[in-house]
Amino acid sequence: MESIRKDASSDAVAELWAMFRKHLAVRIREINEEIAHYPTPIARCDEQLTKLLEQRARVFRQEKVAAELGPMPVRDADADWFQRVSDYVTDLEPCGDDDIETALRSRLVNSMAQVRG
Repeated sequence: MESIRKDASSDAVAELWAMFRKHLAVRIREINEEIAHYPTPIARCDEQLTKLLEQRARVFRQEKVAAELGPMPVRDADADWFQRVSDYVTDLEPCGDDDIETALRSRLVNSMAQVRG
Protein backbone atom coordinates (compact mmCIF):
# COMPACT_ATOMS: atom_id res chain seq x y z
CA MET A 1 0.00 0.00 0.00
CA GLU A 2 1.36 3.40 -1.01
CA SER A 3 2.17 5.81 1.79
CA ILE A 4 1.53 9.55 1.74
CA ARG A 5 4.34 11.81 2.89
CA LYS A 6 3.92 13.16 6.41
CA ASP A 7 4.45 16.90 6.43
CA ALA A 8 2.63 20.15 7.16
CA SER A 9 0.24 19.48 4.27
CA SER A 10 -0.86 16.13 5.65
CA ASP A 11 -1.23 17.71 9.10
CA ALA A 12 -3.52 20.30 7.47
CA VAL A 13 -5.59 17.50 5.93
CA ALA A 14 -5.91 15.78 9.32
CA GLU A 15 -6.97 19.04 10.97
CA LEU A 16 -9.45 19.96 8.22
CA TRP A 17 -10.91 16.44 8.22
CA ALA A 18 -11.41 16.62 12.00
CA MET A 19 -13.01 20.07 11.63
CA PHE A 20 -15.31 18.77 8.89
CA ARG A 21 -16.43 15.80 10.99
CA LYS A 22 -17.00 18.07 14.00
CA HIS A 23 -19.03 20.45 11.84
CA LEU A 24 -21.30 17.59 10.74
CA ALA A 25 -21.91 16.64 14.38
CA VAL A 26 -22.69 20.26 15.26
CA ARG A 27 -25.10 20.58 12.30
CA ILE A 28 -26.95 17.44 13.40
CA ARG A 29 -27.37 18.88 16.90
CA GLU A 30 -28.49 22.27 15.52
CA ILE A 31 -31.03 20.76 13.14
CA ASN A 32 -32.36 18.40 15.81
CA GLU A 33 -32.74 21.33 18.17
CA GLU A 34 -34.58 23.35 15.55
CA ILE A 35 -36.91 20.44 14.79
CA ALA A 36 -37.54 19.82 18.49
CA HIS A 37 -38.68 23.42 18.96
CA TYR A 38 -40.66 23.64 15.75
CA PRO A 39 -44.27 24.80 16.27
CA THR A 40 -46.57 21.78 16.27
CA PRO A 41 -49.86 23.20 14.95
CA ILE A 42 -48.55 23.62 11.39
CA ALA A 43 -45.78 21.03 11.42
CA ARG A 44 -47.48 18.49 9.12
CA CYS A 45 -48.01 20.92 6.24
CA ASP A 46 -45.08 23.26 6.63
CA GLU A 47 -42.44 23.33 3.89
CA GLN A 48 -39.78 24.58 6.32
CA LEU A 49 -40.15 21.46 8.46
CA THR A 50 -39.86 19.27 5.38
CA LYS A 51 -36.66 21.10 4.44
CA LEU A 52 -35.26 20.63 7.95
CA LEU A 53 -36.04 16.91 7.87
CA GLU A 54 -34.35 16.57 4.47
CA GLN A 55 -31.30 18.49 5.71
CA ARG A 56 -31.08 16.29 8.79
CA ALA A 57 -31.27 13.12 6.68
CA ARG A 58 -28.54 14.45 4.37
CA VAL A 59 -26.22 15.38 7.26
CA PHE A 60 -26.87 12.02 8.97
CA ARG A 61 -25.84 10.21 5.77
CA GLN A 62 -22.71 12.33 5.48
CA GLU A 63 -21.80 11.85 9.12
CA LYS A 64 -22.28 8.08 8.91
CA VAL A 65 -19.85 7.77 6.01
CA ALA A 66 -17.37 10.18 7.63
CA ALA A 67 -17.47 8.11 10.83
CA GLU A 68 -16.82 4.94 8.82
CA LEU A 69 -13.78 6.59 7.22
CA GLY A 70 -12.58 7.63 10.67
CA PRO A 71 -9.81 10.04 11.50
CA MET A 72 -6.68 10.28 9.42
CA PRO A 73 -4.34 7.43 10.42
CA VAL A 74 -1.93 8.54 13.14
CA ARG A 75 1.09 7.07 11.45
CA ASP A 76 1.83 7.51 7.79
CA ALA A 77 -1.48 8.10 6.07
CA ASP A 78 -2.02 5.53 3.39
CA ALA A 79 -3.04 6.41 -0.15
CA ASP A 80 -6.17 4.28 0.15
CA TRP A 81 -7.54 6.39 3.04
CA PHE A 82 -6.75 9.59 1.15
CA GLN A 83 -8.52 8.27 -1.95
CA ARG A 84 -11.62 7.22 -0.01
CA VAL A 85 -11.84 10.59 1.75
CA SER A 86 -11.19 12.45 -1.50
CA ASP A 87 -13.95 10.48 -3.25
CA TYR A 88 -16.31 11.08 -0.33
CA VAL A 89 -15.73 14.84 -0.20
CA THR A 90 -15.90 15.21 -3.98
CA ASP A 91 -19.15 13.22 -4.26
CA LEU A 92 -21.01 14.88 -1.37
CA GLU A 93 -24.47 16.25 -1.98
CA PRO A 94 -24.02 20.03 -2.09
CA CYS A 95 -25.55 22.05 0.69
CA GLY A 96 -26.12 25.51 -0.72
CA ASP A 97 -27.09 27.10 2.58
CA ASP A 98 -24.19 25.84 4.72
CA ASP A 99 -21.28 28.16 4.00
CA ILE A 100 -19.08 26.55 6.66
CA GLU A 101 -19.47 23.09 5.11
CA THR A 102 -18.78 24.48 1.65
CA ALA A 103 -15.62 26.24 2.83
CA LEU A 104 -14.35 23.20 4.75
CA ARG A 105 -14.95 20.93 1.76
CA SER A 106 -13.06 23.30 -0.53
CA ARG A 107 -10.13 23.65 1.86
CA LEU A 108 -10.02 19.90 2.40
CA VAL A 109 -9.96 19.15 -1.33
CA ASN A 110 -7.18 21.72 -1.85
CA SER A 111 -5.09 20.39 1.05
CA MET A 112 -5.46 16.81 -0.14
CA ALA A 113 -4.35 17.84 -3.62
CA GLN A 114 -1.19 19.41 -2.13
CA VAL A 115 -0.36 16.26 -0.17
CA ARG A 116 -0.83 14.04 -3.18
CA GLY A 117 1.22 16.51 -5.20
